[in-house]
Amino acid sequence: MIIILGKFESFHLGHQKLIDVGKNLSKKLGLPLKILALNPLPYEVFFKNYIPIYTPEERRHIAENKFLTSLDFLDFRKIKDLKPLEFLKFLKINYNFKYIVVGKDFFFGKNRQGSYLDLKKYENILNYKAILVDLEKVYKEKISTSKIRNLLKEGKIDIANKYLNHFYFLFGKVIKGSQVGRKLGFPTANISCKKLLLKRGVYKVYIYIKEDFLSFKAIANFGKKPTFGENKDILEVHIPNVKLNLYGKNVIVWFEKFIREEKKFKSLEELKKQIEKDIRELEKD
Repeated sequence: MIIILGKFESFHLGHQKLIDVGKNLSKKLGLPLKILALNPLPYEVFFKNYIPIYTPEERRHIAENKFLTSLDFLDFRKIKDLKPLEFLKFLKINYNFKYIVVGKDFFFGKNRQGSYLDLKKYENILNYKAILVDLEKVYKEKISTSKIRNLLKEGKIDIANKYLNHFYFLFGKVIKGSQVGRKLGFPTANISCKKLLLKRGVYKVYIYIKEDFLSFKAIANFGKKPTFGENKDILEVHIPNVKLNLYGKNVIVWFEKFIREEKKFKSLEELKKQIEKDIRELEKD
């Protein structure tokens, strides 16, 4: 077996480079390939308020549907205190790997003691071969999950999507809301989701309804709805010219473009005109 090791929080271009190396090796040698990612992530263990870019379910979806590659999660809480050799023995017992693929910035073992040099050091002892993959860079800057997190928070969704090499997305479920949108003539689906790292505002999105196998171009608003005095962040999606009962249905929402920032309007009429303008943005590009 060939294993690819990493945190794999976002599956950005750097992660994809690792997967490409692993898949080429798998094809050449006729060996099965598996991605080993961490869940929970180290930051989730050390910082209680940390919100990952993707949930475990979303990360598995990317691995299996985009890369057609099996993914297993390693429980960071159970392995974080293992010394480098102990960790490698744990992997050998559980996966009996012949090759291990890692990035140049990969560290492992208690207090990140282990590096690629340690992987090479124990090759003959545990009978495997370690393969190092150079970092992926854009404009001489290393692609990182932390960089993508900041881009999402700044509303630079287009740049984040380039680093991800896919549209940022989320899994969610449609729940009942205040139905204010319906009264305005723009019914919205309120999406309940486990995480959301976005700047407040309006986005061009695509929504897929799993139960109905239907997808639509739509606009999404993420924020507190200041015009109505709300104080809790809500994600709402409006699908123009479509009437569907979505309550209780599971959806995937892909974010393509940031349209505008959140704004408090002086009147409902002003808000309606802005929504009409937002919808026209869907026809651009």
